Amino acid sequence: MNPRPAGKALQSFIKTNAGGWQQSPELKKVLGIMQDNTTNKINIEMAPSPMMLSGQPAWGSGGGVFQTKTGRAFVDPFSHPTVGAHEAAHQAFPSKLDAQFRDSKSDLYKRMSQQFNNNDNFTPAMVNKGASMRLLYELLDKPFMIEEANAQGVAQAAMDKAGIPTDTSGWTDMYEYPEAYSFGKQFSKAAPGYKKVFNKPTRDSLTASEINEFENIFKSSSPAVRRQFDLGYQRIK
Repeated sequence: MNPRPAGKALQSFIKTNAGGWQQSPELKKVLGIMQDNTTNKINIEMAPSPMMLSGQPAWGSGGGVFQTKTGRAFVDPFSHPTVGAHEAAHQAFPSKLDAQFRDSKSDLYKRMSQQFNNNDNFTPAMVNKGASMRLLYELLDKPFMIEEANAQGVAQAAMDKAGIPTDTSGWTDMYEYPEAYSFGKQFSKAAPGYKKVFNKPTRDSLTASEINEFENIFKSSSPAVRRQFDLGYQRIK
């Protein structure tokens, strides 16, 4: 293994003397701590060089991805070990909400599907009073926001136990990234469709009741993220 030069940034994978790649000592340490806390198998893989993440090459992106359908997790080899820990959290420590959300046999999944497919929830009256906005947030945004908050908490705990400072990948703190999944934020899945389907392109096009609901969602998102972050943190002993 090649020694890391002093001051060089930590990364998830490093090159070996033979020219191959392997997990860095730091990532191995963090993943070992996580594996000691679950019977679910953790396997963080280096992203293949042709892989794309959010429209850009995975290598150099600083990111990672957990593929829910295959159960595989990939990270940019140059990403900080925090990213590997985050994807491992998705892989082996899913939040209770996420686990139910992805299980088509769960009561939650069936109930949410019924609500989403009920046209009575999306009448003009329901839209204008903010009820449709709240429902779409609960169905499409909140499960992802909570899962990301959970992964951040698990990763933070594992990094702390390993004695390795976390890297926030440019976000202000470990909470800001999951908060970006809330309605109307950067990674919201519900807001783009809401704006288009109900012809609500700007804040000025919303009714007073919709604005009130939007502000309530905004105010409740941050506490919800912090609660789930703490629950995730507690899963690493």
